[in-house]
Amino acid sequence: MATIKIHLDTRKTAKNGAYSIVLRVSHNREHRNIPTGLRAKKSEFSEKGGQYRNNPEGNAKLLEQLQLYNQRLQEIPVQKLKQLTAQQLKLTLLQSESNHEVTMHIFWQREIEHLYQTGRTGNATVYKNSLSVLEKIHNLHKPFSEFVFKDILDIERRLYERKLTVNTVGVYMRALKAICNKAIKQELVDQAWYPFYKYTIKRGKTTPRVLSLEEMKRFVKLEVSSENKFLYSSWCIGKLINKYLKQLGEMANTQEPITTYVFRYTYSNIAKQLGFSKDIIAEALGHEYGNAATGIYLELFDNEVLDNMHEQVCRKVFG
Repeated sequence: MATIKIHLDTRKTAKNGAYSIVLRVSHNREHRNIPTGLRAKKSEFSEKGGQYRNNPEGNAKLLEQLQLYNQRLQEIPVQKLKQLTAQQLKLTLLQSESNHEVTMHIFWQREIEHLYQTGRTGNATVYKNSLSVLEKIHNLHKPFSEFVFKDILDIERRLYERKLTVNTVGVYMRALKAICNKAIKQELVDQAWYPFYKYTIKRGKTTPRVLSLEEMKRFVKLEVSSENKFLYSSWCIGKLINKYLKQLGEMANTQEPITTYVFRYTYSNIAKQLGFSKDIIAEALGHEYGNAATGIYLELFDNEVLDNMHEQVCRKVFG
């Protein structure tokens, strides 16, 4: 007899210690998994109950998917079911899915799981955070075809009601737009449906965050005790760099939390104060400079020019 149960797949763990929650299809003593797009740590999940220990919202999403696939299982004729292997049954359950059954929420969760499985954790985190916010202010448990332009305006309005910045709202709206584009590419909905044709995602002007010259001088003169030497020995290890820079910034009493971004713009700000042109500064930062159409005809600045600028900036900070 074929069964479908909610199961925590502990074969592969994410960096945060969470595992994928799947629908385990069991048939003829074989098992196959269908991803749900949800994750949990072992301490957060009851394998016996097939549910989160303390997450009613998550359990509702799991139950929604379990009921959907159990309904499809019941619609398979008994004689046909007997002839299927576990793998064939899984494919049958997936292929019987209609576009109307795939809600925006289910599709979004699957995209998150796909990004995690392919190692794109950065995008997965953005999608996950965006879904977490948007599902609280708008019903996403509906097919894409029922999502229209006025829904986009409603979401935008509710986000601004939360006093979010223009750029933060833009992050969530871009994630929503990307999900809609993916749904079209996967033929869940027709291109003519696309609700973002008339909508432009706004961008706010970003004010560069920089340190003052005095703050930079305090930073380079920091005396790190033996207990905190790990700050210097470990700060260049991948994503840890900004974490340790912020700690050093606190020690130097800087008004702006220090990150690599802040350092880059602080460098360019000091160079500008010293009278160097934007073109030279741009090249030092690895940016293109000049007009895009004519820039390809310009020769790169001589390294001596850049070295001279570096030297003067260092003298200004360390002097």
